[in-house]
Amino acid sequence: LEMGYEQVKGELPAAYQDYLDEKEGPFHYNAQWHHEGGLKARLRDHILAQFAALRYLLDDNADVQGELEKNQVPQEVRQWAREVAQNPDTLKLLIRWILLHDVGKATTTAVKEDHISYRSWGHEQRSYEVLPGSASPLLKLSVKNHLTAFNLKQAEQFAALAAEYAHESITGDAFVKAMEFVAVTTTIDLMSSQLDDNGNYGNMETVAKPMI
Repeated sequence: LEMGYEQVKGELPAAYQDYLDEKEGPFHYNAQWHHEGGLKARLRDHILAQFAALRYLLDDNADVQGELEKNQVPQEVRQWAREVAQNPDTLKLLIRWILLHDVGKATTTAVKEDHISYRSWGHEQRSYEVLPGSASPLLKLSVKNHLTAFNLKQAEQFAALAAEYAHESITGDAFVKAMEFVAVTTTIDLMSSQLDDNGNYGNMETVAKPMI
């Protein structure tokens, strides 16, 4: 985390450079979605949990993070994660995604009505907007759409997503691989969150939606 953070923070606007700082980064606890790190958690705790989730996907003997049980993670996703990790370029892309997909929370986070939870409405768009100029089109789209799997409900929405990728010449087999990448990142996001007992975390069909 530290090495990656040092590499990317200098590429960000000044208002975002402390986003993973232990004391200056945005608070992150949410009673519904994010328990990782406890009541005083900051975004850094969420990102650390994501690296732990990635280790689990790549290693059968690693401890699972979050409340997802091991048998809830589709084997296809584990295979896709391993394919990503075997390629130095896609592994670098995945690490940069973990580090940067929530950077927008630095300026979109506010305390909720319960006075203990925090929300970051619109953070995915803000994260996309402040990505370094060196970011690839695939990284940019993966950050911008990192909540997509949670919201896909109609074929028209998927068609719009495909058109957005096609605009960046990501079509055919490349688009299929991009959707596999979305499934991997969505799984990491789910696994790194300590969710509540109301069914919000358990249905891993979420990660399969882009592939239907």
